[in-house]
Amino acid sequence: MNRLFFKIFLWFWLALALVWAGFLIPTQLNQNQEVVQRFQALHYQRLLLSGRTALVVLNRGGPDALQEWMTSFEEGGALYPFVLDDEFSDIAGRELPAEALAAAKAAFDEDEVWMRLPTENRGRGALWVGRKYVTRRGDAFAVVQRLPSSSDLPPPSPWWAITRWVAVLLTSGLVCYWLARYLIAPVSTLGDAARRIAGGDLDVRVAERLGRRKDELADLGRDFDIMAERVGQLLATQRQLLTDISHELRSPLARLYVALGLARKGADSETDRALDRIERETERLNELIGQLLSLTRLEAGEPTAERQSVDLGALVAEIVADADFEAQGRERAVSLTRAQACTTEGFEELLRRAIENVVRNAVRYTSAGTRVETALDLRNANGRTEAVIQVRDHGPGVPEDKLEDLFRPFYRLDDARDRESGGTGLGLAISERAVRLHGGAISARNAEHGGLIVEITLPATPAAGNE
Repeated sequence: MNRLFFKIFLWFWLALALVWAGFLIPTQLNQNQEVVQRFQALHYQRLLLSGRTALVVLNRGGPDALQEWMTSFEEGGALYPFVLDDEFSDIAGRELPAEALAAAKAAFDEDEVWMRLPTENRGRGALWVGRKYVTRRGDAFAVVQRLPSSSDLPPPSPWWAITRWVAVLLTSGLVCYWLARYLIAPVSTLGDAARRIAGGDLDVRVAERLGRRKDELADLGRDFDIMAERVGQLLATQRQLLTDISHELRSPLARLYVALGLARKGADSETDRALDRIERETERLNELIGQLLSLTRLEAGEPTAERQSVDLGALVAEIVADADFEAQGRERAVSLTRAQACTTEGFEELLRRAIENVVRNAVRYTSAGTRVETALDLRNANGRTEAVIQVRDHGPGVPEDKLEDLFRPFYRLDDARDRESGGTGLGLAISERAVRLHGGAISARNAEHGGLIVEITLPATPAAGNE
């Protein structure tokens, strides 16, 4: 979820940031250009005003009055455009830049001129404007001035630009975060519900958790609920069917045992061998029915008995001793390599069956002349103490892609292996349900030098003096 969330968030954020950049940068450039144009328009108006004022002064008092008037402004700190007579001399006596002289000469020829002339340290050139005026006595003069450019404007404050961009990034980031979260939240909800269903919780539903959404994801959530309900109904029907069949078969089996006992009376040796075969198959069928009943009870929920403290160390040692006794008749052995004292809360008989199924399965498939090694250790994981029971055989192992299937009911790796050993495919499935009922987990992996390792983890409490 996190990967998809951050992908959506970053792509939305990048797209929105690029849109803002595409909007802000041209806007800023246009604003700068507008400011320059306004400055130029103001200076041009000033030039026109200066020219008209100069014309009025010249008409009334002549060149001396104009020079006195302009000098008074300069002494006051005001800088006026250059005013040149027909001999191209500044009436105020100021030193003329070459650009001002060129603009004045052009203005005398064209009455008014706008010229971009190269100015020192001004790149592609500054814009000069000049205008020609004629007094009532026929004397001509020109007023010239350089118009301001962007280089004349004070540099913008970097903090203002940084503040704008930070505000844009924060605003767009919050919007994109909310949008990505809005899109991903249902996916996360569906993923959590799917994991809970995979863990056996078939009552989970997501429609209420999706709120009042009316989009496709809400429709997917409702379809998911329909699917979960249907799967729950099918599994419940399957469990009920297995329970009913198992119970119905118990009565014929009981009558079959009675019939076997009656048939043995007066039977010859050849008939006895056939009856022994029938009895063995009947016992296997009875064992299968018992396992089916156990599995359906575990699938249905927690046993009705009360939980109690179970000494795992003593339980594992007892199971290993019993299994070793049975294995000796098959040229195999079972040993307890180490066992740390600890206890767990649960159902002792259920735990016994779970561990015993794993150990007996290892004895069944370990090679003749080898030993099944069992160990009980303690470890800390996610802030809690766990008991780890490892059972390792020295058999052929299991293909990597089939390891998770070992705990499915009636799963057989291959028919020959299972049928020759007399297995039913329910032992490890019962172990998995029983361990999960105790808040633990069971897994299988191939050993490095051959064989299979089955690991059971259970919440545990170290025994006094073993902490």
